[in-house]
This record gives sequence, structure tokens and C-alpha cells, in this order.
Amino acid sequence: MILLILMLALLVSWGLAFFRASVTGWGLGAILTLFLFAIVIRPADETILLCAGIISLFFILLGIPYVRRQLLSGVFYRRLRRNLPPLDVPLTEMGLESWEGGLFNGHPDWKTWLSRPKPTLNDQDLSFMQQAVQPLCQAQQQIPPATAEVEHHLQTHPFAQLCHNEGAGLSTQGYVATVSAVACCDPHLAQRLEAGPLLQAARHVGEMRALAQHPEAPVSTRAHAYLLEATLKMVASATDHGTQPCVPQAILLHLSNRLLRQAKNDHPNPLPQQVWLEGVPATLAEQDIFRQGMLRLHPYLFREISSLQLKNPEMAPLKFDAALREHLRYSLSNLARSSFFGLTDGRGMLVPGGPNTLRYYQRITRFSAAYALCCDAMIWQSTRTARHHPNLSVRLAALFASLYASAATLKAFEDNNRPAAELPLLEWALQDMLYQQQQTLLAFLQNLPLGMAWWLRRAIFPLGPHLMPPADALSAQLLRANA
Repeated sequence: MILLILMLALLVSWGLAFFRASVTGWGLGAILTLFLFAIVIRPADETILLCAGIISLFFILLGIPYVRRQLLSGVFYRRLRRNLPPLDVPLTEMGLESWEGGLFNGHPDWKTWLSRPKPTLNDQDLSFMQQAVQPLCQAQQQIPPATAEVEHHLQTHPFAQLCHNEGAGLSTQGYVATVSAVACCDPHLAQRLEAGPLLQAARHVGEMRALAQHPEAPVSTRAHAYLLEATLKMVASATDHGTQPCVPQAILLHLSNRLLRQAKNDHPNPLPQQVWLEGVPATLAEQDIFRQGMLRLHPYLFREISSLQLKNPEMAPLKFDAALREHLRYSLSNLARSSFFGLTDGRGMLVPGGPNTLRYYQRITRFSAAYALCCDAMIWQSTRTARHHPNLSVRLAALFASLYASAATLKAFEDNNRPAAELPLLEWALQDMLYQQQQTLLAFLQNLPLGMAWWLRRAIFPLGPHLMPPADALSAQLLRANA
């Protein structure tokens, strides 16, 4: 009976954390558990008084604002105020609501994601592709290339406007499609059309597509080209619809660099050396993805940081206390959700998708919740852990990039009405991404302080890691389809 009471208390606590219960909800849950304990077990009066004292202490510490500010939020307030790094993101851009924010915080809204407009080229984009891009690529692919014709084509068509970053009236989707198509036939020629990181991602996608079209290209290159094209279209579509997807652009640039380097190393024929971010070391770029994501997408961190910027010494602690109270509920919810999803491997979630894609939606949601929990672990460790272990933020950046690309690939598959011919590519790409997400989480946990690593590992992987890379049978199916 005692064991049943303890299990009931654990279940009630888990439910309260999962649904972000308030202090009042936690207090009522504790009182209910104590009442059942007293009725069923009939312990000594001293035991009941001790339990009641613990519940009262809980209420005093968290339920009375003055005490909470003195003993809890005030400590974090002074600590963060001392350790707050300089910010390069305006406060007006922090904590912006977006679908990426839901993915970052462990609550991806799949209905909103799938309802986004399908990335398409408008009539002007299509006309430019037919009248300018295709003839240019044909001239460049002649053996030997028609160099004079190519140069004349670049000067007499709207490419001259593209080279000067005037756009030639194209949408962002048309611009990246142009750069990607030109890069597919000649990466060096595409460099002349670049203007900014998104167009550099576009060039890498074109190079990846060219490698994937090679008869001896490995399966990984074909699947990763499919994944990168889907991600590029989603980022360009967001730009065309008036948003500034800073974090998705950084994700795309990081991911295209990494996968293109891998594709060139795996290619059967000798190829040029690895591609790097122009002037930016890879690890610094990945750290920036994590930091920008934390500042722009976290639901409570921006409120806490903005309260630290207030000049009013009386108002600042009050604002910080309110944000921290919500942040604690959010962290407990992530802990409960990660442990539950870890036990079920995401099963039972209400997500979209057909019989072939349902489990991918569920597992991406599971790792999204785990990612949010790990981000909070970094925050509660303050800035000291991030400074002394920069690879932790690099791993979290790689994990978030993989989550976003996986979601974009599912969106592209749905937009194309789930074609059976694309299913093997989708499955290979997502199985590879999910396996990499699992391994990245394990590497992250391995390098945390011992106590925190122990708790987080049991919350995220209560039954241990079990995902595997794509099976040889799936690779053979893809090879047969492209034979």
C-alpha cells in the first residue's frame, strides 16, 4: 500500500509538471497525497506533522512573492546580472513568436507548419528560369564550354542585375533557384551571382545536387541533397512572406556546409577540397546558431534578460521574478515531457502524417522536447558551462539544425502529396537525421557535470538509446530505384 501511495504521488507530480501547474496546483496535489497517506497508512502524528511542515515550507518558499524574491529569484537575478554577456540581438527581436520557436521549445505546432504556403516559383521566376537560366547552363555544359557565349549571356540578360544584387525582379525563391541551378552546372559561375549567406546556401545545394546526379553517387549524397533542397525552399519561402528567418538561415548555411563537405569526401572521384564558411570557423558559426536561437526563440530567457536591462532597481527584480516563475514551470514541463516521450519513444502523440511518416513526426517532437530540456540545463548552469565547454553549444546547434531540416523535409513531402517515388529518399534522410540527433544528445550528456548528466540521461533515454542508422536494405532499394 505504501508503494501504491508513492507511485500515486509520483504520477500526480509528473502530471502537474507535464501540464505546467501553478504553485497552487502543486500545493493541492501535495495536500491530496498527504490526505490519502494519512487515511490509508494511518502513520504516527509526528510523521503527518513532518509532511505537513514540508508542504508548508514549499508554499512559503514559492507561494509568497516576497520570500521567493529574497531566497530564490533574487539569487538568480544577482548571478545573471554579473555574468550576462554583451548582447548583439536587439531586445525587440528577442523572444519572437514563430514556428521555429515552438520547435526550439519542445512544442512544434505541426498543423501550423504544414499549413504554410507551398514554396513555389511565380510566373516571373519561371520565365527567367526558362529564358535565361536554362540557356546559360546549356552553354556552360558544352564540351568544351562555350566561354564567350556564357560571358555574352551574362551581360545581355538580367544576370547583370543579379550580379549587382538588384534582384532582376525575382522573388527570393526565384533568386535561390537561379543560383542553385547555375551552381549545379558550374559552382564558380554561381559565385558571381551570390549576395549574402542565403545565396551561399543556395550555391551549396546546387553543388550537392550535381554530386547526387553522378551515376556512382552514394545513397547518403542523394538523400542529403533531397533534404537540403527542402530546407532551402522553406527558408526562402519564409523570406518571401515577410519574415526575417535569421536562425533558419544560419541553420541552412551550417547544414549545407557540413553535408557538402561529407559528400565531397564520400564522392568516388577526386574533388576539390572541403568548403568552409567564408572567413568564419565552423565551430564559431555553430555557437552563433545556438546563441542566436536562445536569444530569439526561448520563451522566457528574453523576458529575464530584458528585466536585467531595466534601470529601475525596484521594478527589475519584480519583472525578473515573474519571468523566472514561468521559466521554472516550463523547465519542469520539459523534464516531464522528455521522460514520458522517452518511455514511449514518442508514441501516443497527436501528430499529423500517414502510416509511413507518423513515427517521424513523433520522434522529431520527442527530440525537440529533449533539446529544450538540454537548453534549460545550459541556462541553469549559467554562462560558466558554456564558456568552459564551448562544444556543448556546438552540439546543441547541430541538433537544432537537424530538427529543422527534418521538419522541412516532411513539409516538402506533404506538399508534393506524398509521392511513393520520394518515400525511400525521405526515409533514408530522416532515419539518418534522427540517428544523428540521438548521438548528438548522447555526446552532449557525456560532457555535462556528472550529477546533471545522470539525471538528464535518465529523463531523455530512460530505456537507453535504440535508434540505428538507415538499414542496408533501404540503401539497396534507393540504389535500385536510381539504377
